[in-house]
Amino acid sequence: MHDEKRPGDVLKVPGDPLDDVTDDARYGIYTFITSTEKPPELAMHDQLRQLAEQKDLTSAAIRYAQYAAESEYQYQPATLGRLRRRR
Repeated sequence: MHDEKRPGDVLKVPGDPLDDVTDDARYGIYTFITSTEKPPELAMHDQLRQLAEQKDLTSAAIRYAQYAAESEYQYQPATLGRLRRRR
């Protein structure tokens, strides 16, 4: 039932009444497996764009500042133990 020429694909059988059902299942599974999350930068960009389109520039600026602070904090080294490293 699989296609020899394309690995992971279903063989198309002309005239088979269940051919459409197998195609639908294949497309659904392939879409589920290959879907990815939107990168955080693009998700933030979309949120800021929505706020700007609503003419809420203050909220957009606050949200951008929060995002910048979160991304800056994300890359700080972790401290282990009681003593912090002094620079």
